[in-house]
Amino acid sequence: MSKRKLSDEAHDSNRPRKRPTDQDPLVSDTNSNQSLVIAYPSTSSPNAVRPAPFQQPSTLLTFSYTPSRTLEFTNSALRYYVDPPRGAELRYGYERWVKRPEEKGRLDGLLRAVERVRQKMDDGANGAKWLRDIGVVSWRVS
Repeated sequence: MSKRKLSDEAHDSNRPRKRPTDQDPLVSDTNSNQSLVIAYPSTSSPNAVRPAPFQQPSTLLTFSYTPSRTLEFTNSALRYYVDPPRGAELRYGYERWVKRPEEKGRLDGLLRAVERVRQKMDDGANGAKWLRDIGVVSWRVS
């Protein structure tokens, strides 16, 4: 492909020209008085998209692991964050910290907790009704 000069472009009558109707409709034309308007979707139409239902998160169940890594359905391992006082020695207690070996995050405890709540909600049924109403399940590791 060869490069053309602007002067060649003016003399090239064999090349087809782009018609004004072939322009991209989303590109604004400074000579045009028309403007592109995108309307909001109708909320009164029966086909209207319903907004996503948001709600405050609610606690379904707490579970903890004992120091021997046994699953318990209590909040005994739950810790709350408290800002340190001004001027606190941030290294205090570091020598007593027990570093656990690196391991893959496991969902076993979370899945057992969901199963337990599902059994409570449906009185031992299969839990299908309960699962239909749940959008997101999350957990916090302490």
